[in-house]
This record gives sequence, structure tokens and C-alpha cells, in this order.
Amino acid sequence: MTFPDLVKQVATILEYQVLEKGFTRSIHIGKGDEEIALKLLHDWRDSSDQISKEDRIEISSCYPYQMSYGDHVFITVSATKPVWRIANDIIRRFLPLYREHLVVALRHKAQHDGYVEECRKNTDVALAALKGMRPSRRSYTSDYIVHFSKRIGDDYVYGDVTISGKTGNLSLRCPFESMEPVLTAIANAFPPGKDTEDG
Repeated sequence: MTFPDLVKQVATILEYQVLEKGFTRSIHIGKGDEEIALKLLHDWRDSSDQISKEDRIEISSCYPYQMSYGDHVFITVSATKPVWRIANDIIRRFLPLYREHLVVALRHKAQHDGYVEECRKNTDVALAALKGMRPSRRSYTSDYIVHFSKRIGDDYVYGDVTISGKTGNLSLRCPFESMEPVLTAIANAFPPGKDTEDG
């Protein structure tokens, strides 16, 4: 039997789909949010996908969002076991802990997706507010940055707004005489609260 044929049979028993990801000797199966990688631990000198009696199969976890190394689950089974026993090993030994960690991964993904959406929304607000200063968008892994600039006489005003979810950080360089109205605007945007004391 070839490894792809074995994986198809295991997927059928588990009521999973064979996914397009992977290679001949590393194939992913899954349904819904669940995704599992099956890898044939094969003699590297043998390029075939035929299963031999010495081979083992590694079953490992895939998550929709990054997890720490310690949260990844894997087991190995003999590749020559009957297919129904391999499927049973996955159900009994692998899936309980994998599904426990998957719940955490999905929660982290939802939080991350919410953060990214907040960044995008606030980036659009910043771009609209700075439309007279040639703003440009730059996206990074965790933050969204809007760069802006404008010529004033012989000088330039330029800076960045770094957006991290619901918060933003402003970096501004301009002639000092142009900064006073900016500082006044900042002060007016954050009036002292009733618990605020002057320093």
C-alpha cells in the first residue's frame, strides 16, 4: 500500500477530508477547524511512497493560530498497523489533547482577528484625518503605521502614527513655531479629568 492510499482510508474512517496541503509523504487531513498532519517516517534514501515494515507514521497537530511549542501534540504509530487501528490511535491517543489545545488556539485567533480589524479601522481613520499631508500606509506584523509629510516653506513636516489596536503613538517633526497649535490641540483633546492634578 502507498502512503497516500493509507491516509485516504484513515481520513474516511475519521470522516475527515484529505486537504491539498503537503507532499506525498506528508499529508494533511481535516474537517472544520481541525487539521492534522500525517508524515511517513521513511528511510530518506528511499524516494518511493510505498510503506515498508520498518516505517512509522507521525501524527501531529496543526492550529489555525500560532501556539507555543509545548502545546503541539504528536504521536507515532507503526505504518504497518491495520488502518482501523491507526484511526483508533488517533481518536484515543491524539484527538482529546489536540482538541483541548484547539479551543485555546481558536480563542487566540479570535482575539488576534479582532486586534487586526481594530488596527485596520483606525488606520483608515488616520489616513482620512491626514489626507492633506500625503499619508501612506505601511503594514507590519503587529502594528499598522501611517507615514505623513508636507512641505512648509523651506521646511518639512513629517511623522508617523503607529496604530496598535485601540491605541496610537504619534511621532512628529516640524518647525517649533508650527508645533504650538499642535500641542494646544493635543491638550484640548485630553482635558483634565476631575481626578487629574497638575504636576
